[in-house]
Amino acid sequence: MLHDPQPLNKPRRTPAEVGSPVKFIPGVQTLVLLALIVPTSGVLKANDPGGVDSILDRDPVLTEVQREVRFSTKLLPLWLTALARDNDDLQRKAIDSMILAHRRGMSGLSEAVPMIEETLSNTTEHPLVRLTAARALVVLDVRASAPILLEYISTAGGDTGQFVEPALARWDYEPARNVWLARLTDPSFLRRPLLLAISGLATVGDTRATDALLKLATDREQPADIRLEAAQAMATLQTNRLEEHATALAADESPRGILDRLVAVSFLTHHDSDEARSLLLKRAVDQEPAVAAIALQRLLELDPRLIVAMAERIISSPDANVRRLGAEALVVRPSVNAIGQIGPMLDDPHPDLRRYVRRSLADLAKMNEFDAAVREQTMNMLATDRWRGLEQAAILVASLDHEPAADRLIELLEFERPEVLVTAAWSLRKLAIPNTLDVLLDYATRMTNTKLTDRSDVSTAEQVSQIFQTFGEMRFAESHNLLRRYIPKHSFHFEPRSAAIWALGHFYSESAPPDLTALLTDRMTDSNPDDPEHRKVRRMSTVSLGRMKSSDALPALRFTADDELPRLIGYCCIWSIDQITGEGLRVPVLQPLYQRNWFLEPLESLE
Repeated sequence: MLHDPQPLNKPRRTPAEVGSPVKFIPGVQTLVLLALIVPTSGVLKANDPGGVDSILDRDPVLTEVQREVRFSTKLLPLWLTALARDNDDLQRKAIDSMILAHRRGMSGLSEAVPMIEETLSNTTEHPLVRLTAARALVVLDVRASAPILLEYISTAGGDTGQFVEPALARWDYEPARNVWLARLTDPSFLRRPLLLAISGLATVGDTRATDALLKLATDREQPADIRLEAAQAMATLQTNRLEEHATALAADESPRGILDRLVAVSFLTHHDSDEARSLLLKRAVDQEPAVAAIALQRLLELDPRLIVAMAERIISSPDANVRRLGAEALVVRPSVNAIGQIGPMLDDPHPDLRRYVRRSLADLAKMNEFDAAVREQTMNMLATDRWRGLEQAAILVASLDHEPAADRLIELLEFERPEVLVTAAWSLRKLAIPNTLDVLLDYATRMTNTKLTDRSDVSTAEQVSQIFQTFGEMRFAESHNLLRRYIPKHSFHFEPRSAAIWALGHFYSESAPPDLTALLTDRMTDSNPDDPEHRKVRRMSTVSLGRMKSSDALPALRFTADDELPRLIGYCCIWSIDQITGEGLRVPVLQPLYQRNWFLEPLESLE
């Protein structure tokens, strides 16, 4: 959904700014807006490509434009002054501000590097101040500071290397290699520094570490995380000749041998010999899912056909990661039989996996040889009462434009789960079958008279919103009387009200009944601070006035545009004015937005 919150630091407009000169762009039909894109409320899923959506969010087309964000040139000098003070708290907060400013896009912070390095090198500074300084040099990616950082972690101890050492590895700072190599054979080092050393050597690809890493990985006296980190590093540094070690470790198939088997399959994650494949195939059906998942991932990379042969066992695993790898192999090597195996996975307990299966089936249906099999599996799932599978199947039949599903979708409008009843309505909208309109009107009328009298019933509200969008898209004028019941303020939930008003705009494009223009103008202009109209209702009222060419609403549209810009309702007004007059879209020149609310700011303006 698109929302139009007031910018946090938006300056109050003066009367002279209202109605100030604006630019005109003749013939432009794309609405330019300043908006935040946030996840949809309720059961609508904005993070599920190809899933349930709302046409209200893209009719008219909305193109996002970012307001320029600036940083005052007065901030850095002020922070450097604070850093120079003999005050631990000021110093730490000043450096923290620089880190945050960098992440937000502030440039010019390299000027602070010498003072930050000096702070880090000063052993009399508070440990927390030095730690913050080290963190700043890493975040700012100051590679020239690598010698100072290495000296710091060598003397400060503790967890100081946790974020410094990955940076030294990323920069491939040569002197750090010898420090890490020394740790591998020094039993006095604690677990965390040893893990950092293993990871760093793997990152830089230093093969001098292989003997020590092999010893750590196969040493049953070592902690599990050390062994596994060492095994993964070995796999990166040595991509062959580890089969013998892996075979020996994998011999114990009891629960006691889980860690050994994890090390074994980790050794082989870059191997490609016949012996490696044979061992990976055995471990692909390991009783421990973590072992099986690693083996399956490598087999999938080598040859998915190796997994397809045992897919039935793999996709029935209790572990979602294992099932996912089995499904991926069947998708990569598709067949009618493979589609029959993954079809039931539309009902998988894991949401990401069942969505993956649904999207994969939709792609497979584009191939003529698999289209019928995909439709059969989808309809089989649609005939069940399993809500997870019903939700995915309802989305899939819409993707396939499978009209025979319409009768079952109508039945599912009254399913007990909101995920299904909303998705069924959405699917019927996508199918757009004329002979379903009367049934949908009867159903929506019944919901209006019963469930929707309670505005807290969000799922039914979203469902009826989808039905009203269907009426608008298909210009189903017989729904006119029902839709008008949703115009009055506080009559129903804002979702179906917004959809009803949007649909009415499509019914009367080019010519609006005068009373409808008046009603929608009232909704658009209702910004009563004590009891305002919902913004989405106001936006849809604005858009419908433009779509209906409601010239009587022009004064209100112009006033609202001046009052609301740069918020989204103001841009909707601009779009509607252009629809009525053809005078072009007015795009205001937005003042830059200065980043504020820092721990320390100048007393005067930031600008």
